[in-house]
Amino acid sequence: MRIEEESGSDRGEEEDEAVKEMERGIEDGREEDREKIINGERKVGRGFCIKQYFIDEDDTVPQKIVLRLDSPRGTHFRRAGPRQRVVFDSDDVVACIVTCGGLCPGLNTVIREIVCGLSYMYGVKKILGIDGGYRGFYARNTIDLDLKTVNDIHKRGGTILGTSRGGHDTTKIVDSIQDSGINQVYIIGGDGSQKGAAVIFQEIRRCGLKVAVAGISKTIDNDIPIID
Repeated sequence: MRIEEESGSDRGEEEDEAVKEMERGIEDGREEDREKIINGERKVGRGFCIKQYFIDEDDTVPQKIVLRLDSPRGTHFRRAGPRQRVVFDSDDVVACIVTCGGLCPGLNTVIREIVCGLSYMYGVKKILGIDGGYRGFYARNTIDLDLKTVNDIHKRGGTILGTSRGGHDTTKIVDSIQDSGINQVYIIGGDGSQKGAAVIFQEIRRCGLKVAVAGISKTIDNDIPIID
């Protein structure tokens, strides 16, 4: 009996082409292609289905990579990344991005990737940039962000949103988030900014708001572990 199988390279090329075609469909407004990506299903060839980009809820990252067999379990961190369950309907999402603290390389690249990911992968249409760090929330300084706005910002230094130290007033920030209808907050900052993000999340939870807070670490001082 002779059994023929696809080679790994052939299958890889087939998958890549299917992904490209689906992305072209999204750009052309084909809703069925966007739904397939949102559901994590990319149909390839003869019914071959790929599940990609999802992080298991039980995945962790150890603080210490090299251990001895008799070492204690040690500290583990929950692994960041997209989950298979989509919590927010894309039509209802109002996302915002803020950069806080000092400058470091790559800030515009991070902003661009968030906007592209929300737009291409999830179909989010309303994304705001908070101008000038934490104080920009209650100063009502916002910038509309879309694919055209962020197209080439990764080629520039600094941050197109501006940044500042301090200005963290938890009550004013959460009030502004609620008043603006924001339900996804992406905070790019160092150790101090991430502590501020944790405080914002705690206040949001205390108020019973359905708002997700994502802390994205950056540092010029190399004082945040694990992010490598």
